[in-house]
Amino acid sequence: MKNTDVDKFVRESVDLKTTKDHYLNKAESLLKKAIQCYEADNTATIQEFAGIAGNEMLTTANTPYEKSLCSDKGMGTSSPVCFHAVRCWLYKAGFVSLRWMATTGYSLTANNCNDILDQGEITGPDQIDRIPVG
Repeated sequence: MKNTDVDKFVRESVDLKTTKDHYLNKAESLLKKAIQCYEADNTATIQEFAGIAGNEMLTTANTPYEKSLCSDKGMGTSSPVCFHAVRCWLYKAGFVSLRWMATTGYSLTANNCNDILDQGEITGPDQIDRIPVG
């Protein structure tokens, strides 16, 4: 999916009325928390990411972008494969924003994950037990 296709999909699937109705009459602290989700957290750590990856359930329910918070439990995707799990974990740990989740993150696939997330390091089968958490 090209970025223009993703942007169009997000614009068409996000219902601003849902956002308004959801946050209407909510506490100011919740509104601020929701607004902060549109920026990545510059204090995010690998340890937080590893904890979320180890404890978070990925469901087949679609992520409600209009009312999603990093602190939400059980975020999901209609096709829960490893790349979608990584996308959700990155968001929940604070490494990426809700905006990234709904655009670039939505286009994350086996064919482009290294282009988006970087090349990483090759780990041989004999090294798997020595991989540090995170």
